[in-house]
Amino acid sequence: MTDLTNYGTVTTKDMLARRVYNNEATTINSVGIIIESVNKCLDVSAGTTIAITATNNMDIVAGAGLDVAVTGAIDIQSTLAATLESDVALALTGGTSVAMTSTTTTTIVSGGNMSTAVTGTSNLDATGAITIDSSGSTIGIGNDAVNQNITIGTGGSRPLIQVGNSITTTASLQANAIAGDFNFGSGGFILDTADGGAVSIDAIGA
Repeated sequence: MTDLTNYGTVTTKDMLARRVYNNEATTINSVGIIIESVNKCLDVSAGTTIAITATNNMDIVAGAGLDVAVTGAIDIQSTLAATLESDVALALTGGTSVAMTSTTTTTIVSGGNMSTAVTGTSNLDATGAITIDSSGSTIGIGNDAVNQNITIGTGGSRPLIQVGNSITTTASLQANAIAGDFNFGSGGFILDTADGGAVSIDAIGA
């Protein structure tokens, strides 16, 4: 069979179907099954389930948009890598939440700028170390014009809160404020400089 002219409610006016019969063993239409809709849409419906299975690759190509709408859940699984690409923008939107989960490593790479905007609270938590580094410019925290406090190490019991690397690699440490308040416990307070380093405490206008 090479052409399907009339089968049930399907006619060649709505669907042009060629090579419906597939028998690769006898080389009769060994290219497979081709279903084409020339002038109108192609509607495939089932009362229960539609199953499409391919032993090799499966391609879905649309000349315009592709819309997948379901009333239940969507499950996409792959035993190998899964790639989601767009030549322009790619938007991932969840009505309530968006979850990205990996059993090993999650990597987000941007060839240009990257911005994260949250209207609520943002929390970054890890069982290991957290680092923020820049190879090309400065690292700024609280550099916008929103007048809110910045706190560091205000919860729990911290063995050490450190600013700067060492007296040989950190060139300068600067703090600017209208007023300063330093409170230390029974462990005391040590202000030390290397040999030959001057210590100066002055009042402006004194």
